Order: sequence, then structure tokens, then C-alpha cells
Amino acid sequence: MERFYVKEAGVPSELKAGLKELAGIVPLALSGKKGIEIVFAKKGDGVSLRGKDGKLFIDYKEVNDAFRGLGLANARSDKDLKNIKLSEKRRLEKTFIMLDASRNAVLNEKAVGEWFRFMALAGINGFMFYTEDTYEVPGEKMFGYMRGKLMIKELQKYDELGAKFGIELVPCIQALAHMQRILQYDCYGSIKDTTSVMLCESDETLKFIEKIIKAAVKPFRSKRIHIGMDEAWDLGRGNYLTKHGNVPPFEIMTKHLNSVMEILRKLKLRPMMWSDMFFRALSKNHGYYDTSIVITDEMKKQIPQDVDLVYWDYYHTKVSDYNDMIDKHLEMGSTPMLAPGLQSWNRFWAGYEHGENTVSAGLKSCFEKGVKELIITIWGDDGTECDFVSTFPLLQYTSDMVFTGKADRKYSTVNLKGIIFRGHPTCSSRYCHHPLH
Repeated sequence: MERFYVKEAGVPSELKAGLKELAGIVPLALSGKKGIEIVFAKKGDGVSLRGKDGKLFIDYKEVNDAFRGLGLANARSDKDLKNIKLSEKRRLEKTFIMLDASRNAVLNEKAVGEWFRFMALAGINGFMFYTEDTYEVPGEKMFGYMRGKLMIKELQKYDELGAKFGIELVPCIQALAHMQRILQYDCYGSIKDTTSVMLCESDETLKFIEKIIKAAVKPFRSKRIHIGMDEAWDLGRGNYLTKHGNVPPFEIMTKHLNSVMEILRKLKLRPMMWSDMFFRALSKNHGYYDTSIVITDEMKKQIPQDVDLVYWDYYHTKVSDYNDMIDKHLEMGSTPMLAPGLQSWNRFWAGYEHGENTVSAGLKSCFEKGVKELIITIWGDDGTECDFVSTFPLLQYTSDMVFTGKADRKYSTVNLKGIIFRGHPTCSSRYCHHPLH
């Protein structure tokens, strides 16, 4: 006998597929007469739990909220649920997880399923694989060569699974830099500026970028895409310099972005990109967090307003630092997305204390400044030696803060119990795409 059951005939149709995926993973049966009956209803402005007459009523606004409600229920005792009254509301419209798939480790199908079940129960409604060259591009044999890659059919399957839980999958690629794994091959010499940066103001480069964008979006129903464009340290200092001479980085960056935007508009896609190169190009010391930069009206006109800027910050612990940076993004013409990091790189286990301090400060700033979307980054530098599952407590903590507006470790400690499911994987079984494994 399972702890919870639902009467399948009375379950909202949009939840049925997701509940079937979770049945048996959490103590939930899709039919029965013993245990606590859960009654789902689509109403309200968030997620709420109410215990009455031996039943548990879970009201929800969006599909993903309903599964968070199940996670909250699973974390509490039968006694607690008897008369529970608990209500939450998202402070942000979208919470994405961005999981690094470009550091010699790509999740296999079993692991993706476990991540998505966790995300459903935690109330996280967006997901991205960070892929530089680790996704299938028809006709480009060097993509994923000796590294492994995510195939189009495979990603389509993940998109279907995510939709069952109300999780939006968005492709995340690079359209400027971080392309050293591809640019090392002679066949890409014509689109190469430096060892990691593609050649700007090149028709051949733009044809290549259009090709990889089309391949990246093909598996997904979402019309959004992350185009990267961060950390182009030596932009314009290689073959571009030989062809065009010394051009200010801001000018190169904005010209290239506007060219890529023409492709994206033609494909009717809504892009997002990292914002750091705008700051570095305008900073005297090439610093990202330099709030002394001056953004003129003329510069502002050069930055397309139909691209979402993503402000990444993995280090600051003061709300005022985030406020200052968000204000600078607002000067550029739009409200940014925030991307904190869960301290998963260059270590074997996630760094909880610093992760908590940076995430809580960043989210408090988001709430103050009206930021609506979050991307939680989980990086694998330099070879994914970190156990990514060790970030689950920090992800729960982050999602709880999104739903409650406050940082409360005790609350998250309770809620984390609700996502510990049967068949929890061992570390060695999570990755299989690398051809040497």
C-alpha cells in the first residue's frame, strides 16, 4: 500500500502523465482506497495544501506547481498533513537549471529522468543543457568528436518528459566564443578569429551559426534559445585584426550580435545571452562587475532590445552589489535575468555555505528590482569531477526562496525530504555519453 493515492478519473488531464511518471517513485498510487487521498484542483495563484476530512487538497496555478505540492506533502508526516494549511506563490516566473554538458560528462537517459522528477517535486520549471559542441548538428561530424553528444531524438524525448512536469527545455549554445573544441580543427579555419572565438563580420561564420541554431532548436517546443557570447577575452585580436584592423570590442560585439539577431528573428526565436562582454568592452580594466562604466544613448541603441540579457554572478554576497549591477543592466534598456552558480566547479562536492550566501543575496535583489527569471548554473570545470547530485540541497533551498521570498534553511531541510525518491542513483551510473566510458 502506498502512502498517497488519487482517483485517476478526477485528476486534471494536464497532470496525469506526470503523476504516472512519479507513481511508485514517490509513495503514490493512481487508484486505491487506503492512505491519504490527494485531490488536485487548478485554482489559486500558486500552490496550496489543505488537509480536511482525511483528504489532502492541493490547489495549483501551473502544472509544475502541482508537483511541488506533492513534494511538500511527501516531506511531511501524516499527522502534519491532517490539518495542514500551507500556501506559496512564485516570486519569479521562471527558474531554470543550466547543467553543464560540455566538460566531458553528459547525463544519460536514466539520470535525466531522475533530475526531472526532482525538479518537479521541488517546483523548478525550466532546464537547459549547456552545450558548446556536445549536441548533434547534421553534417558536422566534429561536433562531439571523442567527447560524446546529445542526439536530436534523445533531446526530443527529454522535451516530452519535461512537458509532463511543466518543465520548459531551452537549448543553450555558443554563438561567439567558448568554441575552442571545434576551432582546433582545420576544417573550421575559415570561421576562426582566435583559438576560442569565431570570426566576426564573416558571411561564412553567420551561415555556420544559422546551421547550429537550427539544429539546437529542432528538438524543443520552446521558442527560446540561449546563445552564450560570454568571455570572448581576445575578441578581434586574431584573424579579425588582420582583416579589419584594431576595432573597439564593443563595436565588434554589437555588430556581431545584430547580425545573429537577424537570423533569430527570421526563425522567430526569443534569445537570451550573457551580458559580461558589454561590461568588459566598456570597462577600463576589462572587469565584468565594473559599475563605473558609462552607457551612452548611442551605445544603448546598438544593443537589441529583443534579446534578454543574463547577468551571471557567482561570487558576491551583498544585496547592494547585485542591486548596483541590475541597475546597470536597466540602463542598457531591459530587466536582466539573474544567473547564480551553485559552486560545483573545481571541487568534488558542491560548496553549500558560499552557495547559500550568493544565492540568497542575489534573490533578495531580484525581488527588490523586479527581476522575473532565474538561471541556476551548475558548472563542471574542469572535467566534471563534482557530483552534480550534491547540488540538490542548494536547488531545494533556491526553489524554496523563490516560492516564499525568504531564505530559511530549516524549511528547506524539511522540504528536501520530499524529493528523496526510490531508486536513487549511484554516482557511477549517471553518465554514459563519453565514448571512452
